[in-house]
Amino acid sequence: MTADIVNLAAYRAARAAAVAPPDEVPLNEAIAICLARPELLTPWEAHFVVSIRQSNRMLSPKQRAVMQYIVDKVYGAAEDDAS
Repeated sequence: MTADIVNLAAYRAARAAAVAPPDEVPLNEAIAICLARPELLTPWEAHFVVSIRQSNRMLSPKQRAVMQYIVDKVYGAAEDDAS
């Protein structure tokens, strides 16, 4: 697995009552978080996350942005569930 980092700092500010996620999560953990909530992902997003998990290459800037979007979406839904 590559050493890419997904920045989750925006969620630290957004979560007042719950424990905030760390500012940075290793890519393999971000993938696990996303795949743990498959009901929140579109088929394309799920396929993208799985393909990233299977890849041994560094993410391109565009792939990193897409992965950030998906992680943001999953954390946003988790925040809604916690409310």
